[in-house]
Amino acid sequence: MLGRAVAVVVATGAGGFFYDFLSHKNLEKLSESLETDLSWDDDWDRYTRVPVERQEDIKSWFIAPDAEILKHRQEYEKENNIGIRDIIMVRHGQYITGEEGYGNLTELGKSQARVTGERLKKILANRKVRIIYHSDMPRAEQTAIEIAKNFPGVQVRKTSLLAEAIPAVPDPPSANCPEFDAEEGKRLEKGYRTFFSRPTPEDDQSTNECVDILVGHGNCFRLFVCRAMQIDPRYWLRMSIYNCGISWIELDKTGHVSVRGVGDIGHLDEKKITYS
Repeated sequence: MLGRAVAVVVATGAGGFFYDFLSHKNLEKLSESLETDLSWDDDWDRYTRVPVERQEDIKSWFIAPDAEILKHRQEYEKENNIGIRDIIMVRHGQYITGEEGYGNLTELGKSQARVTGERLKKILANRKVRIIYHSDMPRAEQTAIEIAKNFPGVQVRKTSLLAEAIPAVPDPPSANCPEFDAEEGKRLEKGYRTFFSRPTPEDDQSTNECVDILVGHGNCFRLFVCRAMQIDPRYWLRMSIYNCGISWIELDKTGHVSVRGVGDIGHLDEKKITYS
């Protein structure tokens, strides 16, 4: 059985790593890493509980969440006793890449957005959609408009915190990846800290549920998935999200995080599946 395992690993070009991994010394290092670097941080959203007056003292390193968005959500959750919040992230539809009309949805992109909105209406039929946020880029706004047609009365808001950018220098590096801008990276981190924190119900035993829908971009949402799972943000380029792919992360009042799906496109037929 071991011989077969070695053969499989060697066949994939990782034989050297396999033999090195088997050494007692490296097993000790792995065990130490699992106990320290990879252990789950239960207080992962502590930044939402830093008093406003303290934020000024530590602003040299502290990336604070958007105070207005955070306050709006926490007030709603207390008023409605929300113990579980589902965050649905939808990447924009296919968009025009030529000079004329650049950044706007193609007709196919609009169709993708309509189908996605219909899909969300079905899977969220028994859940309360609180709000829809979208980035300030046209392709995301136009996608959000199509989705919002399925949720009459739900507030739709624009935010630059969801706009596209390179979230981190990827590991492994990619020759096709644009240069990383640290300020843009901080903006995306601020976006994560704004939209991802545990619910704050009035009653600690509450299981009331609500949904926040975010419509934006693949790089942004790949970062959010990495951060939510406490995975190194440099790994964001190791996954892909197709146009109108649906990602779903559930947060509860204890700080438990559950990724329900990443980039789901099961609602799109094969002719509507694109990556742009």
